[in-house]
Amino acid sequence: MARKLTPRERLFVREYLVDLNASQACLRAGYRTKNPNVMGAKLMARPHVAAAIAAAVQAREARVEVRADDVLRELMRLGEIHGAGDWRAMFDEHGSLRPVEEWPEDVARRVASLEVEERYAPGPDGDTVKVGFVKKLKFWPKNDALGLLAKHKGLIRDRVSHENPDGTPIAPAAPCVITINPVRPT
Repeated sequence: MARKLTPRERLFVREYLVDLNASQACLRAGYRTKNPNVMGAKLMARPHVAAAIAAAVQAREARVEVRADDVLRELMRLGEIHGAGDWRAMFDEHGSLRPVEEWPEDVARRVASLEVEERYAPGPDGDTVKVGFVKKLKFWPKNDALGLLAKHKGLIRDRVSHENPDGTPIAPAAPCVITINPVRPT
C-alpha cells in the first residue's frame, strides 16, 4: 500500500509543478533547511512523492491537452523546419503589412510581438495631423528553437562526459597512499 503524502509533501508536489525545480519547491513548501538542493533531492527520491509528482504531471497534461509532440512541432515551426511559411506573405505587393487576420497561420505563430506607433506632424491650422504609422514586428528567436530541438535530439549535451574522445571510460587514477607517522609528546 502506498504511503500517503503529508500536508507539506502535498504542498511540495504542488510547488514543484510551478517550475519543476525541487530546491525552489522545497523552500516554497516551507521546509527549513540549509541546503534545499539536498532536501529537494531527498523528497524526489521518496517513492510516494515521486508517484504523486508523476500523477500530477500527467493530470496537468490531460487538463491542458499539451503533449511533447505538440511542443516539438511548435519548436519546428519557430525554427522554420519542414515547410514553415514564408514571412513575406505578411506583406502585400506594395510592401505594406497585411492585417493580422490575413497572415498565414504558420507565419503568425512565429511573431513574438507587433508594435504600432502612430506618427503625427503639425497641420496647416496648428493642430496635429496623423501622417502615418511605424509597425515593428519581432519574431521568436530561431536560434533558441533550434537549440532546444538540438538538445532534444541529443546533438547538444548539457552534462559533462567523463570519457575519452573515442568513448571509452577514463581509467581511474592510481591510488595515492600517504603515511602519517604519529608524533608522541615528549
